[in-house]
Amino acid sequence: MSPSTFLLILFTLCSFNLPTSAINFKLYQIVCGKISLIPVHMDVTKCLKALEDNPRIPLAKTYVELSELIVELALKNSTGVQGYLKILTKTNPSRAIKQCAIEDYTKIIQDYNSALTLVASSPQRAANIVADAQVHSFLCKTALLKEPKSPAYLFRLIDYVLFYCNIAYESISLIRVM
Repeated sequence: MSPSTFLLILFTLCSFNLPTSAINFKLYQIVCGKISLIPVHMDVTKCLKALEDNPRIPLAKTYVELSELIVELALKNSTGVQGYLKILTKTNPSRAIKQCAIEDYTKIIQDYNSALTLVASSPQRAANIVADAQVHSFLCKTALLKEPKSPAYLFRLIDYVLFYCNIAYESISLIRVM
């Protein structure tokens, strides 16, 4: 099924206010459908593929469980990027790369760890903290853009972190506080 067909069916059925179990969509598919509507257009197919790669995500039964898994995935990705940036500071000790590795990604990782502890008890606070992580990703990207010799592949790594920020935020925003 093409992404546009998937979205059309998803939003048509959701407009009838049917529970997701009645229309047989998995929670992660609804999150990916939702991210396609944010102002910075996100690729539904890329979202579905990224989330399906984690075998636990399609099995999530609640948005809390799903959001925790997505935040864990974002945390793992950000930790890997920070490790790479720290190694890069040894061969390319530019101010921007140091800022990203030491300041921005340390804060991003702290934010994800904090958000993870709040998803179930305070989803709005968790979403706000994930948004803070996104800000630090943008700060890193902006610093690298000002550096004339920043390696192009770093921007792809940061865009991937931003991608997971968006998915985590949208997933958490679907949690209904009882």
